[in-house]
Amino acid sequence: MALSLSSFIIIVMIGRAAAYEYCVGANAYWMPSAATAGDTGSVDVVLDSLQRIGARLVRTWAFNHNMPAAPGSYSESELRGLDYVVQGAERRGMRVILALGNFWAAYKGPEDWMAWARGGPGGANSSWTGDVVDFYRDPSVRQLYKDHVAFMLGRTNTLSGRTYSSDPTVYGFDVINEPRCPGCAPGDLAAHLDWLSDVTSFTRGLVKSGALVLAGTEGFFSPEASGHLLSENPGAGAGCEGEDVMQISQLGAVGAMTTHMYWRQMEQMAVLGWRKPTFDEFLPYLDRKLQLYNDLAAGMGKPLIVEEYGTTQRFFDEEQRKVTFAIVLSRLVQSKREGKGFVAALFWNAAQPGTASTDGYDVQVTKSPSGVTIGLGNAPPPPSSAGPAGAVSPQPPLSPSAQYRRLLLRAADDGALSLQDLPGSAGSSSPEGVARRLSQGVVTSSEDELDAFRRGPARAACANAAASDWSFIEPPQTVDVAAWRARVAPVDVVDIIAEAAALLAM
Repeated sequence: MALSLSSFIIIVMIGRAAAYEYCVGANAYWMPSAATAGDTGSVDVVLDSLQRIGARLVRTWAFNHNMPAAPGSYSESELRGLDYVVQGAERRGMRVILALGNFWAAYKGPEDWMAWARGGPGGANSSWTGDVVDFYRDPSVRQLYKDHVAFMLGRTNTLSGRTYSSDPTVYGFDVINEPRCPGCAPGDLAAHLDWLSDVTSFTRGLVKSGALVLAGTEGFFSPEASGHLLSENPGAGAGCEGEDVMQISQLGAVGAMTTHMYWRQMEQMAVLGWRKPTFDEFLPYLDRKLQLYNDLAAGMGKPLIVEEYGTTQRFFDEEQRKVTFAIVLSRLVQSKREGKGFVAALFWNAAQPGTASTDGYDVQVTKSPSGVTIGLGNAPPPPSSAGPAGAVSPQPPLSPSAQYRRLLLRAADDGALSLQDLPGSAGSSSPEGVARRLSQGVVTSSEDELDAFRRGPARAACANAAASDWSFIEPPQTVDVAAWRARVAPVDVVDIIAEAAALLAM
């Protein structure tokens, strides 16, 4: 679909010039699997809903349980499921970001590629460590992955007749989602960076359209490459993740800086008495980081894409989610108004009622926007009575229904209780274990925890060693939380998304 030139920003890239649209978007990783299972109705409902609220970009997985099932062997039904999603986005004037692989085990993780390489001639390399480092270091594993990239980009969509490499519907290819090397030694970090440099360059050479090649980074700074930015991390352990967003974003084939922004990334901090920041403490940090990333990307001559952001209802209520969306999208609107490089923000995760998810991030996008606006183009000024950095206003208590929903989500997610065993209310009668896990001051959720293969113990040792000496720059209270709460109170989250989309389309 042809896009209006008036809706584009021209950003000079390293070695070339390209046009990028300012847009709001959504993650919907589940869509290809749903289409494969025959549930194209859910895909259509959510795509229709996203179109109605003005979303122009959808990020989803271009890998699956049997995609591949083995090196060179792909499920045609899973491929056709992806075909359906991409062509469905095109029919609605939307574009897609396709993640080609995953650091995490879900669907298809590094351990699968390593197992296949072990089964090849000669078996496992004698120098293998048995963890994710081998995925980055071993040439045979890397070649298998590059073969997968080549297959997917060479795939001809059975509905559009175009290869993915030449399809203008594809906005970008993430070579992998969230590429970490936790607690890695300098030599292994060098292998990690070399892997990203090699695979992004390889992918760039296959792309025949204007699609970006992206690295799927989360936005961490490492002491080895960006020591002067360590205090901007969400905790000491973030410097141990083995990802340096500056170093990776500056790779020649990488077309944009990408970040994933969540409260769950925040860690216990000495300056806060070894607790995690509260929601009100997180908001000025979020606002500051959006501006910082925008400036850092601009210094590279590249755009900024916030590939993931959101708020889980395991720990926060719907009002807090709306405030989070308002802050992110108001900064996106401001970026367009000022001609800056923050060009897209994609929330996690677009869903419809009945979607089987327990992580608490699902946004029910099927609601029709009311047309009520909250002034995203004119954010509230910083509070005039702002206290010192780190000072927060008290948070209103949760309603019983919100407390109960949080309890349900958390207990189901942890598998601590069956739903039949849950109490009838979320009061003091809640089992101690569940109540303790619900404490946002200390909790980490299962998807944030690294197993041994993903070097969880090494990352923990690194983080513990760094924690006492690490200093956090507490941002000043630039966010008037009370004012934002008042603004978002009468609207739904789809209203906030729709308002941002309308402002970006002007």
